[in-house]
Amino acid sequence: MTNADFRTTLVLVVLAFASAAVGADGRGRREGRRVYDPATVETVTGTVRKVERVVARRGSSDVVELVLDTDRGELRIHVGPAAYLAEQNVTMEPGDRLSVRGSRVTRGGVPVVIAAEITKGDTHLVLRDAAGVPRWRSGRR
Repeated sequence: MTNADFRTTLVLVVLAFASAAVGADGRGRREGRRVYDPATVETVTGTVRKVERVVARRGSSDVVELVLDTDRGELRIHVGPAAYLAEQNVTMEPGDRLSVRGSRVTRGGVPVVIAAEITKGDTHLVLRDAAGVPRWRSGRR
């Protein structure tokens, strides 16, 4: 391989990695990543069918997700880090009736609501601000 061939190959590899890092939306986000969108905020109500603790990447806290039975069918709810919920002394269990306000996005072709606020009876839990910034990252605990 000549130096020119090597440089061409190197440039192509670098471009391929850069393209993968930028992703489909051009903002450095991978397609399918959970991205809170204030334009898609809605409120859904339903009954918790399942509580799942999803193993997080990069050494962060496991994440809590819910499967909520709504009047329009099953809906997955991305709640947030299990450690943050534990700090708030909030539990959610199958059978609980919830109202969830959050951003509806699509992940892997499946609709998911990224929760900003959850109401369970008299308990109101705020997870994100209006722009979608998580409270566990903003220091407003």
